[in-house]
Amino acid sequence: MRRLLLVVAMLLVAVPAPAAPIAHREVLGNGIVLLVAERPAVPLVTVRVFSRAGAVFDPPDRAGLANLTGRVLTRGTARRSAQQIDAAIEFVGGRLEAGAGRDGLTTSLSVLRRDLGLGLDLLQEVVLSPGFPDAEVQRKIREIQAAIQRSEENPEAVASRALNRLVSAAGVVCPVLGSVQRSNEVVVERSVNVIHHLGVRNIALIGLSFKPGTDDLRESPLVELAERLLGKGYRLRIFDPDVRTESLMGRNLQYVNEHLQHLTSLLCGQAGEALADSQLIVVGKPLLPLERIIDLCASDARILDIIRCFPLNSGCSKLLRLSSTEEL
Repeated sequence: MRRLLLVVAMLLVAVPAPAAPIAHREVLGNGIVLLVAERPAVPLVTVRVFSRAGAVFDPPDRAGLANLTGRVLTRGTARRSAQQIDAAIEFVGGRLEAGAGRDGLTTSLSVLRRDLGLGLDLLQEVVLSPGFPDAEVQRKIREIQAAIQRSEENPEAVASRALNRLVSAAGVVCPVLGSVQRSNEVVVERSVNVIHHLGVRNIALIGLSFKPGTDDLRESPLVELAERLLGKGYRLRIFDPDVRTESLMGRNLQYVNEHLQHLTSLLCGQAGEALADSQLIVVGKPLLPLERIIDLCASDARILDIIRCFPLNSGCSKLLRLSSTEEL
């Protein structure tokens, strides 16, 4: 039986970040390692189940199996359909997600304390009795294939992979190059987690293209972040002077149409228009100085810096940053 690592934690990310307490560790009779870290001030419970089922365990003729498994794991069980699972967890304002990385597969639950019983029931179902309905499997396969095709058409992604192959062939260890995509996924996941914990609904996103000075949106983690926030019902406005919908063309335009069909209605021409009554400003590109953001946003708004462009000693009580020690 594969060993599972079960992590129960209640998380709050703020600046300055408090020192993380040492988790209680216990090995259960069945070999499961249990880690518990308490945050009494936060009425949320986060549970993560980690199993050794990552990409390194894919059979030679089944490359991508772990990734597909993670994407489909929560899309139906022996008892509930994907729609029933979504309805149950959304009714209590929680989250239930799964995803695979290089070394393992993680299934994550986040609910209020009072809803922990329901959350654990759902978590148990998707971990122990996933249904893998064929319709969901085929849909995810099509999504993965489309993402691969987009990546093959992105010059930067192609160049990055080619450079990885060259340095690997030369025996040079360059972990940064190999971890860029995973790092982007981590940033998006942590950002969604923090926003969910903050309980806000109106959000302004500063930045959308993948770097300053370009309108290329392909493979931009900010597009994925915007797509996920919209999918969860958040009200979103975007400020990025590098992006003008009337100038988008070719594969770039196709990518936008697939992921952010209503981009024109989301983009704001002026920063003040995007920030005016937003409860949270998410900084994804260094487009505005911190002082300007503070001047434009509401007095009770918070600022989430997901790229760490503002120093910790800025003295701004509004500023939040993703914790470098937060575990996914």
